[in-house]
Amino acid sequence: MLNLRNQIRSLIYHRGVPNLFLTLNPADEDNPIVRVLMGEDIDIDSLSHDEELTQFQRRVLIAKNPAACAIFFNAMITAFTEIILGYGKEQGGLFGECKAYFGAVEAQGKGTLHCHMLIWLEGIPGPQELRDKMESSEDYKASVFQWVESVIKQE
Repeated sequence: MLNLRNQIRSLIYHRGVPNLFLTLNPADEDNPIVRVLMGEDIDIDSLSHDEELTQFQRRVLIAKNPAACAIFFNAMITAFTEIILGYGKEQGGLFGECKAYFGAVEAQGKGTLHCHMLIWLEGIPGPQELRDKMESSEDYKASVFQWVESVIKQE
């Protein structure tokens, strides 16, 4: 734990305050890819959420095959960082260019994995820079508050 905290402190010192915090929790219990990783011969294209297994049966399968769940989790986190974040790609990802990210993996009470992630994006002002810009320009301040109001109305 101390090592992880030191890594986060180093990133904050080097990159500044992260822009996003999120938790990724891939639904291994309901995903047919996990069953394929377990070695089952199933047709993924013909499966729907209302498949032949009950929720209890799917949970038993997951409990008996933690390695398949870990492989699935790794594949989902890797896909997220490569596709959604676009980390290391010139064109960036969904949020723009990702300068850095940090993820800490934990197990939930039922044993499935989830990842808490901090994300640093290019071109997003840090808190102090944002405050300085808002204090120096009324137009910039008004545009920030207008944007915040539009986001709140959408919710």
